[in-house]
Amino acid sequence: MAMIEMKSLWSELITNDAQLIEIAIEESSYEVDGWEYIKKNKLKVAKETGDVEKIKYWTDWEGRFGVHKEFYDLKTDVTNGVAFPTGLLTRILLRFQLESDMQVAILDQRRLWDMHKEPAKYKGSFTPRDYQSDCIEFIKANHLYNGIIKAPTGSGKTIMGAMLIKENYVPTIIIVDKAVLIKQWKEAILDVLDIPEEDIGIVQGKTNFNPSYITIVTQQSLNRWWKAYTTSSEGMEWQLLMNLHGKKGWGQVIRDEVHHAGSPGGYEVMMHIDAPLRWGFSATPEDRQDQNLKQVACIGDTIYTIGAERLIEHEFLAKPIIQFIPTDRLVFDWHDKYRTVYKEGITYNTGRNNLIVNESCSRAKGKSVLVFVDLIEHGILLESMMQDRAPMYGITAEFVSGKHPDRDDLFGRFESRQTSVLIATEGLIGEGYDYKDIDVVVIANGGKAAIRTIQKIGRGMRATETKKSVLILDFADRCKYLGAHAKQRAGIWRQWGFEPDISATPWLEG
Repeated sequence: MAMIEMKSLWSELITNDAQLIEIAIEESSYEVDGWEYIKKNKLKVAKETGDVEKIKYWTDWEGRFGVHKEFYDLKTDVTNGVAFPTGLLTRILLRFQLESDMQVAILDQRRLWDMHKEPAKYKGSFTPRDYQSDCIEFIKANHLYNGIIKAPTGSGKTIMGAMLIKENYVPTIIIVDKAVLIKQWKEAILDVLDIPEEDIGIVQGKTNFNPSYITIVTQQSLNRWWKAYTTSSEGMEWQLLMNLHGKKGWGQVIRDEVHHAGSPGGYEVMMHIDAPLRWGFSATPEDRQDQNLKQVACIGDTIYTIGAERLIEHEFLAKPIIQFIPTDRLVFDWHDKYRTVYKEGITYNTGRNNLIVNESCSRAKGKSVLVFVDLIEHGILLESMMQDRAPMYGITAEFVSGKHPDRDDLFGRFESRQTSVLIATEGLIGEGYDYKDIDVVVIANGGKAAIRTIQKIGRGMRATETKKSVLILDFADRCKYLGAHAKQRAGIWRQWGFEPDISATPWLEG
């Protein structure tokens, strides 16, 4: 018989059964794309430098990286178990059931908080949407302590987070990626819960360090303080934050935009916040397999999914109407790198930019058009072209990036419809921008990543009393790299149940 000692962060499989250990290692690791090539090159370098340890490591390496820890019997040097992040427990137990007859006992050693404050209550004015109530009831009914809730942009993830806090009113730390999300989370909690405002603290750098019973903190601050704590005698902020509630630490951690939890800094920080209740929210929790493994490791599997179709049907979200516009075919040499292709095929592609400008301006009369770009020079170029043509369309156009000193004023003009077309860098506006009245979203910057693609469409999918649909304009590039990316974006729309109009671009089929 084998045993698993389960704690908030790590669980230990104690056994000498080689099959169980192998399963646990497989489920807490992933195969690296192109690992044979990597192994060959790493081994070559190790042999050239004469590094015996690295020669042995890369010789034995079979193409997998993992998040597990093997442990040994010190007397015999024989593996007698493996430790793995508790977030991976469900998938490991499922493999045990499917592939092994060995009985595995589970000893739950998580230290759950007893609520020492009065339980939080909903405000009398608060009424959750049915799917929000369904999600929380599902978690309660199944006695879940951790997991990821997958819900589209506009579904009210901060509201559901506040509802989770009400069910478990224990010291809670909420991690966000952008300062604008701090305000959104605080407002949502105060809208939902009848609690004192001083129960909600904000931590954003050293100048705004005011933690409380519920604390909202940026990932960037945590990364900086954790690094200082582990590499120098500094890091007092990390120690103060982690010890704020005494030896028991935090009772609950909520990770907004959980797809970022798989990044190196995000994962390391999450695996050092010893909170037994662990929740993640995202419209797009799955992306790269390595980061997906890590986000599950530090939070848990996806436990509840709210489909966009349900929200569109009940008019909580606007229906996306996706059109692909054909661009001219371009030819590049085999040795041209992606950066060269991107600049010539997108940033400085005159024909493509003319399409973007014409499509944006012709649809902007009396509407709000949001245009995504990656590079500042692309935004500046499109702004100049649009402003030249704006008078003939009777519209206005402006470009904003994170470096713009008056970006709040630009957002204000766009939201009051003084500016018809807002060209914006995706890094500034991809997550956390909460303006509902966007009528048209223009994907001017291409790209292939699922997370980025869905985040873009989410900017325009917030429904209002007068807006029940949103037009998404994408461009079917036809050249090295960019053509494959356009096809991948079309596939992502289909995966999410949004059938794009490719009647003018049949090469994107399937």
